[in-house]
Amino acid sequence: MYEVQRAVLGPIATNGYVVWHQETLDAVLIDPGPTPGLLLHHAQGVHVQAILITHAHWDHIAGLKEVADAHPVPILVHSLEQDWLTDPSLNRSSLSSALAGGLVTGPAATRLVADGEQLSFGALSFAVAHLPGHSPGHVAYLSKDHVFSGDLLFEAAVGRTDIPGGDPAQLLESLGRLRTLAAGKRIHPGHGRSFTIGQPDPPPVVQGPLR
Repeated sequence: MYEVQRAVLGPIATNGYVVWHQETLDAVLIDPGPTPGLLLHHAQGVHVQAILITHAHWDHIAGLKEVADAHPVPILVHSLEQDWLTDPSLNRSSLSSALAGGLVTGPAATRLVADGEQLSFGALSFAVAHLPGHSPGHVAYLSKDHVFSGDLLFEAAVGRTDIPGGDPAQLLESLGRLRTLAAGKRIHPGHGRSFTIGQPDPPPVVQGPLR
């Protein structure tokens, strides 16, 4: 059985996650956002095997260097966003008022993921689903009972598409695919509370502060 611990990080309340196997304590960290001290605290006592990135907007990777220094394990991201980890103009940190001029330049990825790939980390396993729309290389990580959906889908909204790399048509297609892939699973989004998909139709596209 997998255990999930959420850490709410940074100025726009980004969710980072520690996911571990209850028996072996093999673990992964997902989306190390700004000021990741709480994420690192939750990771004490487990065996971190990898750092998984759903997408490389600044608020999901700003703590990557600190976390990677503490846990020098593989860093995984989709190939379309590998350059975003080290480029503030791509990860949008150079344009974010929430960072007050700070720039996010994390370490480079050590492994690139692709749609349909099966990942194993000790006793943990995840399937990768490439679900663009919010960003070109956005992915979700799916286990038997859990989905880490990044900023594709929230409890009462979906991800923005009005920023560079966003695409409303792709987002709607990805939402339809996610509803099929995640049926009956617990959704752990990039912001807000976890939930289970049950709506007959996807919620409207929300254009709000950058996430």
